[in-house]
Parts: sequence; structure tokens; C-alpha cells
Amino acid sequence: MADKREHKFITYKGKEILYVDYRNLIPETFLEVIPQAHHFIMNSGKKDILELVDITGSFGNDKVMEELKRTALESQALIKKRAVVGVTGVKKILLNALSNFTKEKILAFNTVEEALEYLSGD
Repeated sequence: MADKREHKFITYKGKEILYVDYRNLIPETFLEVIPQAHHFIMNSGKKDILELVDITGSFGNDKVMEELKRTALESQALIKKRAVVGVTGVKKILLNALSNFTKEKILAFNTVEEALEYLSGD
């Protein structure tokens, strides 16, 4: 059975922020969920999206990284800022690689609250 996630817009300090739920995924389910989030973004009808991605407890592999690169590039024109939580250990290196690949500033935060503060600021 496919892993269905509810990616949704939340309001924080008057700002609309897209919460992308990639928590507790293994590579196989990660590859199912990435296209769901990508489809949600591409069909949202919005631009200048503030995106919070939560990867807490998740694990990826080369295929996951390639899919993240592909979808990040395709959605880049719609994203104003990206923040990620749950980045520990080797995931920091992979996030830096993704940021360098997309030429986009993608910042990691320790908590959802810290990420929301960053995204809601000007």
C-alpha cells in the first residue's frame, strides 16, 4: 500500500507556509512520497512558496537524492524559501550537495519552530 502524506499549507505569524511531511521514511516509501509533494506544489497555483520540509527519522539513498534533485529543480521557480528540519549526520552533507546542485539556499534547522521563524521573517 502506498504511503499517503498530507502536505498542507499552514499559517504562521500571518505567513502561509507549505509543510512537507517526509518524516520516518525509508528509501522505498520516500520514493512514493516525493512525487506526491511535488505534484502538490506544482498544482497549488501558488508562487513564492515558503516551504518547510520535515525529514526527521527518514533515510534515503542515491535514488532518493536524485529524485529530490529533480523535483527541487522543477519546482524551484515556485519556491521563495526552503527550510529543512531533521537533518542530522550525513544528511547535512546531502543537504549541502542538494543546495549546491540547485544553486538555492536551503537551510537546516534543529526544530520546526526555528524553521517557521526563518520562513516567516523577511
